[in-house]
Parts: sequence; structure tokens; C-alpha cells
Amino acid sequence: NRLPAKEVEAVLDKRKLKAPFFLISNQFHNHKNHSKALEAFGLAKGSLGDCMLLMTGRLPGKHESSYIQELHRIIDKFDLSDRVKFLGLIPRGEQIALMQSSLSVIQPSLFEGWSTVIEDAKSLQVKVIASDLPVHREQLGESALYFDPKDAEALSRLLIRAARSSEDNLPPRYRPMEQRAKASADQLLRCLSWRRDS
Repeated sequence: NRLPAKEVEAVLDKRKLKAPFFLISNQFHNHKNHSKALEAFGLAKGSLGDCMLLMTGRLPGKHESSYIQELHRIIDKFDLSDRVKFLGLIPRGEQIALMQSSLSVIQPSLFEGWSTVIEDAKSLQVKVIASDLPVHREQLGESALYFDPKDAEALSRLLIRAARSSEDNLPPRYRPMEQRAKASADQLLRCLSWRRDS
């Protein structure tokens, strides 16, 4: 469920953040592909106004992780130090507040299991920009914007598109959680019934 506006504002105030921003909520591992998202954000920077990129997840020390060092090199290359924030591991309520406030959740993974981040975004009716993986297609259908996870330019174009699009008066992007849960339960019941009858 979406949080009340006052709770969201309190989180933004606490973190000294303001919209607009994109959000990535993933562990910092190579296959999560933060590097391509940062590169895309750098390419799109001139067309995004004062938009920021926020990243949550347990953060190893800059000097402890070659992956984090790579991300900082990209930030330096595109002069993004004032536009990108590593927020680390934050309470779930704050993560939901940030997700709810974001222009879009970005899910750039090179490979993925069933993404709980995507399920959260669906429950909050938040736009998702996702790497074009079968599992993401299964979760999101035609409701997301997809890109080749190795193509930073393709992602940069989607970031610009998401930043410019108006969401006013649009119907819900995804079926409500209650309907999705019921559909899943019905499907499970059919599977169990089939096993019993066969």
C-alpha cells in the first residue's frame, strides 16, 4: 500500500532529498549492472534537468570493492557526484517512500531471479524501467519500459522519456495487489487440482 504523503515527505526531509529522482534498490554485485545505469544517467544528464539517481542497498567500502571503485570512476567521468547518491541499507519504510516518490524504479540486472523490487513497484503503481530479461517480462508484461542491459544509450533514452512523461490521470499501471494475489492463488489451486486428478 502507498504511504501517506506526510510520511513520504518526512523521509525526504530526513534524507535531504527532493524529487525528481530515479531509484535503484539492489545489492552491489556485478550482475546488478549499476555501472550501465550510471553510464546511461551520465549520457542523459543534460536532458534530465535537476533529476537525481538514488541507489539503496548494503554498500561495501569504496576501497574494499573493485565494483564500487568502478562505479565511482563512472561518476567521475560524467561529473555526477552531485547527482548520484549512495544511500546504503535503509529501513524498508524509507525504501517504500523513496520508491513511491521516484520517477521510475530502474532494474538494470544482467540476470535475475524473481525480483521483489519489481513486485514492490507494482504494488505501489510505480513505473519500472527494466533490462529485457524473460523473468522481467514475466513479472511486468507490457507495463514496463525495457532495454538491452548492455546498451547504455538505449537506457539513457528511456530515462529521458520517463522524466518527460506526464502520469496525470492515467489508469493504474498494474492490477491491484489483491487481484494479483487472487490470480496466483487460483493458478496454484488449479495446479494442485491437476496433480490430484492425474
